[in-house]
Amino acid sequence: MSVFSSKGLRELLYIKTLAQEKTISKAAEKLYIAQPSLSHFLKEFEARLGYTLFRRSSRGLVPTEAGKCIIDASVEILDRWDQALNHLYELGRNKRYTFAIPSFRGRFILAPFLAAAGQKYPNVEITVTEMLTCEMLPAFLEGKIQAGFIVGIKPQHEDIEIVKLMEEEIFLVVGPSDPILKKAHEHNGRRWIEPQDLNGQTMILLPPGHSLHTYCMELLKNNGITPKKIQYINNITTSFQMSTSGSGFSFMPAMFLEDCKGTPLSIGEKGVGWGIYLAFHRKAPSAINNIVLELVEEILEK
Repeated sequence: MSVFSSKGLRELLYIKTLAQEKTISKAAEKLYIAQPSLSHFLKEFEARLGYTLFRRSSRGLVPTEAGKCIIDASVEILDRWDQALNHLYELGRNKRYTFAIPSFRGRFILAPFLAAAGQKYPNVEITVTEMLTCEMLPAFLEGKIQAGFIVGIKPQHEDIEIVKLMEEEIFLVVGPSDPILKKAHEHNGRRWIEPQDLNGQTMILLPPGHSLHTYCMELLKNNGITPKKIQYINNITTSFQMSTSGSGFSFMPAMFLEDCKGTPLSIGEKGVGWGIYLAFHRKAPSAINNIVLELVEEILEK
């Protein structure tokens, strides 16, 4: 059974203040209580513990070894209590918080995120908006969003904090009978293609402005790949369907594999990929930032 009653936090505050002020009179003045009452408290508290917490000296109250232990615990517990109160204050004060999700990712994140947020934190109004990753930095700086789920591109700004969630592989999508499959390698169930084999092929890409477009163009450039033709399609699912029908090759993030009716191939023996991040505005409430991070990590784990 704990030696502390329901007055435990107040008692810890008394111990902390005695250690800081070093005399009973100064501590009592700071705590707005009578000096005899504080003296009585300390005597009774030490009796309950069975240890002397302070020695009286010319320098005032000097903590014993037992006293140091209790003082350290008091400071830690009270600090954590203050943090918890600040957390609740932020939750109650900040009713509006906007979280951005890249276009095409919303169907993976949006419904489970809002459902979990509403169930676990009903008093916090977290709204979700879809936008391109490249649009998020201006939205952060204009105060339109407080957090964003970002793929591929890391915004660089002193006001933006980045947390890496995972690495995601990018696959090449080809038709089930495409001739390039004859060049594919296979090892331990993994099928992959040499990047150079993509030379002279028709590529089906999302238009400029999408992070996947930027990533794919850099991939082609870094591997010296010159496509026969680049066809731009606004809908990522449509690009997969076109690849399946043999109209060209498209690129698919791993999260979309369940949509793939064609044949996904890794690019290179080790594969290629990009990072998935959460970005937070540093001036946004830290309590709600932590909530968003927790919810997104839970969704990705599933």
